[in-house]
Amino acid sequence: MKASNNIDYNQMKRLAIIIEQLKCKPNLKKIVQTVQNADVNFKKTSDRTVQRDIKRLREDFGLNIESNYDSDKNTYIYSATEDNKQRFDALMRLIQLANTSEILQQILKTKNKSLELLSFQSNDYEGMQHLATIFSAIQKCQIITIKHYNFEKKKTSQYILKPLLLKEYSDKWYLVALNDSDDIRTFGLDRIEKLTVEKTTFKSIDKERKKATEIFDNTIGLMNNNGEIKPATIRLSVTPMQAEYFKRVPLHTTQEIVTETESELIFEYCLVPNRELIRLILGYGAQIKVLSPPKFAQEIKDVIKEMLDKYKK
Repeated sequence: MKASNNIDYNQMKRLAIIIEQLKCKPNLKKIVQTVQNADVNFKKTSDRTVQRDIKRLREDFGLNIESNYDSDKNTYIYSATEDNKQRFDALMRLIQLANTSEILQQILKTKNKSLELLSFQSNDYEGMQHLATIFSAIQKCQIITIKHYNFEKKKTSQYILKPLLLKEYSDKWYLVALNDSDDIRTFGLDRIEKLTVEKTTFKSIDKERKKATEIFDNTIGLMNNNGEIKPATIRLSVTPMQAEYFKRVPLHTTQEIVTETESELIFEYCLVPNRELIRLILGYGAQIKVLSPPKFAQEIKDVIKEMLDKYKK
């Protein structure tokens, strides 16, 4: 995404509305009407304002939006390529964060007992101070050196890294980078004990960044340390009640319904069968059963057996 002028809160909201509309191949009149009806502050939104917003989506955020003036007046077509989807998802998440930030700013202005109206999932803010520094290093292609604590090895190690991107997962932030062997690795920001941005720079590594992004596209949570991850076709048998939640909020973007009966629904996914996915499935208890692949189903069984054995003692 290319840097540009600052975007205010109202424009962020308009961009979100416009992006949603672009999925339906709308004409300019339809987009303007939808924006005007979405918020009282947008009642006077003009054609020119929406056209400027669409231009910004093209030029500043790299979304491929085509205009078709022949078959239908001012029709806009959003190109659903993989690169476009990645930019779309990232932009929508940024807009969500911006909307949340605006709401929180309004709450803080009320002072007094405003904090009593909020209930957050956790109070783990460790590592957040590194976000801006790492983001800047990624933009400038600067080598960074970190001291990172490993829970499994119970020790702190030093790494010299080429930072690729920042990843958010489960209310935590992670650095995705190439190590000195050019392997893709992930590091929790909360476990970075020291961060140094070196003067040394490296050549742009868009190919490796794209590879990391593609791996994450088929991964729930974080990748393995060596980045050697291959997705598999995973089928889950889900109870009708739980299936309603999955229909509303899919477990993953690759989700498809294979069969549906009164007693069960079978969902299919293209996912890496990693530890995070095992934890997620176990969290749904008896509402979900892994049907395939057999090796992954056996892994789930082994974990359940180990859990039962602990309760027998």
